[in-house]
Amino acid sequence: MEDILANLTDTIIDVALRLLFALAVIVVGMKLAKWLSKKFLKLRALSNVDPSVSHFMSSAIKILLYTLIFVTAAIILGIPATSFITVLGSAGLAIGLAMQGSLSNLAGSLMILVFKPFKIGDLIEFGTVKGTVEDINLFYTVLHTNDNKVITCPNGNLSNKDIINYSTKNTRRVDMVFNVVYDSDVDKVKALLWSCVESDERVLKDPAPTVNLTGQLENSLEFSVKMWCRSDDYWDIYYDTLEKVKKAFQIGGIKVPSKVLDIQIKK
Repeated sequence: MEDILANLTDTIIDVALRLLFALAVIVVGMKLAKWLSKKFLKLRALSNVDPSVSHFMSSAIKILLYTLIFVTAAIILGIPATSFITVLGSAGLAIGLAMQGSLSNLAGSLMILVFKPFKIGDLIEFGTVKGTVEDINLFYTVLHTNDNKVITCPNGNLSNKDIINYSTKNTRRVDMVFNVVYDSDVDKVKALLWSCVESDERVLKDPAPTVNLTGQLENSLEFSVKMWCRSDDYWDIYYDTLEKVKKAFQIGGIKVPSKVLDIQIKK
C-alpha cells in the first residue's frame, strides 16, 4: 500500500508539474507570438513592402507560432509526437471539411494579395458596404466607414464580388443631373450651370468640364454636368455645386419641376 501511495503521489506530482509547465508555455508563448508579430510589422526591411502583404504575413506568422506552441504543450503533457501528428492530421481533415467557408476566405486572401484589387488605405465599395480598408488578414478584411463604424468582411466574399475602388486613380469625374421646367430658356440654364462650374478652382481644366441638355422628359428638361477633379475633392465639389446651382436657379428665376395633381370633379 505504501508503494502504491508513493507511486501515486509521484505520478500526481509529475502530471501537475507537466500541466503547469504546459500552461506556462502556452501563456508565455502566446504573448511572445503577439510581440513577434507586432515587431515583424515594424521591420525596416518591410518599409517598402505593400502594407496589405506585411499584415497578411504577420497574421500567418502568428497562426504558425500558435500552432507550434500548442503542439509543444501537448508533447510536454506526454502525448507522443507521432500520435499527436496523426490525430492532428485527422482532425485537420475533419475541421477542413467543416470549415469550408474559412478555407474559402483564406483562398480569397491569397487572391486579394496576388491581384491587388485594393490595399490598406483604399476607399472601396461592394454591394451595400462602403469604407476605407484598415486591415487585410488571413480570413477577413476590416473596413472603417465615414460614420465611424467598423465592418469585418470575409475575404471569400470580397474575391467573388464586383469591387469599386475609389482610390486607385488620382482623379474622378463628378456627374450631376439637374431638371428644370419645360418653358425654361435652355441657353440661360446652361449659362447658369457654367457659371457654377467655372467658379470652382478645384475643377480640372483637362479633361474639360461639360454642360449639356441630355433629355426631354415627361415634365422637365434634363441637364447633365460633368466635372473632373482630384479624388480627395470629389464630395466637397459635389455638395458645393448643389448649393451653388440652387442659389443660381433661384436668382435667375429658373424653376424646377414639381408633381402636379389634376383633379376633375364630375357631377
